[in-house]
Amino acid sequence: MFDIREYYLENSLLQESIQNRQDNRNNYDFAVTDDISPILKNPLKQGYATELFKQNKQSITIYTPKTYCPFAGEFATEPDYIRFLLSIYPDKSDLNAVNHIIARPRFIETGQIQLVSLYIPSLRCIVLYLSYPHFYTFNNGEFFGNESFHYDLSTIQNPHYLGTASPHQEILSIPPIFYIVKSITQKRDYTIDKYLLRLNSSAEPQTLLRLDEISHFYNQHGY
Repeated sequence: MFDIREYYLENSLLQESIQNRQDNRNNYDFAVTDDISPILKNPLKQGYATELFKQNKQSITIYTPKTYCPFAGEFATEPDYIRFLLSIYPDKSDLNAVNHIIARPRFIETGQIQLVSLYIPSLRCIVLYLSYPHFYTFNNGEFFGNESFHYDLSTIQNPHYLGTASPHQEILSIPPIFYIVKSITQKRDYTIDKYLLRLNSSAEPQTLLRLDEISHFYNQHGY
């Protein structure tokens, strides 16, 4: 099973932070928080640009890498794409649990299991990692209750194509950020939530190689 502790130890990250704390289960949650906090405190120094999503009184800061990766292509996370997804999210009250969204350009995978995202409740922060393209499937009306969804989300898997209005659909495919936002509204404690993806045999090796190369590029640039 995926264990984020292995990632930090194998990559020699946060070891000092971990060792300076008492040995208990929450050490790595604290260490992950210590890793992300500097991005929120000084994004420019950490290599991130910031933009705001605003709707009524709600404001979410979006952090994306300033460094351009010339071969990232459709895997480059654009702030406009995140803003668009937030703008069409049906129940805007769910967004009250989120103050920050960070696009972290690292691909974290072990044993065919990928880390898609973290939610750090103490920071009210979603961290999105590079991951294999995927959607979550639900019955329309099941995921958002009585609010049916009227966008064809299958058309926005490519960030450069921002969806179209569609007639009522029985089956709804939603992007990971929708699933994450909806699930954190039910949260009752301050442990970090980890969202994982288990790949099957249909995963394209070339896509996985590209993700790994993009991650290596950003690692070399200090991300």
